[in-house]
Amino acid sequence: QLTGGLEPLRGCTGLQTLKLGCNLLTGGLEPLQDCTALRSLSLQNNQFTGGLEPLRRCTALQSLNLFPNHRLTGGLEPLRGCTALPVARATLQPADGWP
Repeated sequence: QLTGGLEPLRGCTGLQTLKLGCNLLTGGLEPLQDCTALRSLSLQNNQFTGGLEPLRRCTALQSLNLFPNHRLTGGLEPLRGCTALPVARATLQPADGWP
């Protein structure tokens, strides 16, 4: 199982597919903010924190699986520009921490 964060992926602008599910990855999704070519992102069963705001510019997303990452917060609003994304599987806690 992989541990740590996504920092090594920062600046991988040509990355199209990322599958790192079922690991012990932590931290936020900020290192993915410039990965605007991402089409498929599968990070299920990890321990990511924060919200989906870093994915706002990843408008090429067609497939997204973040379920379950119970420490993610906020809503799906940042994915509004992902028009090719039919369904996003995510477990998000409200930003105020309400269960």
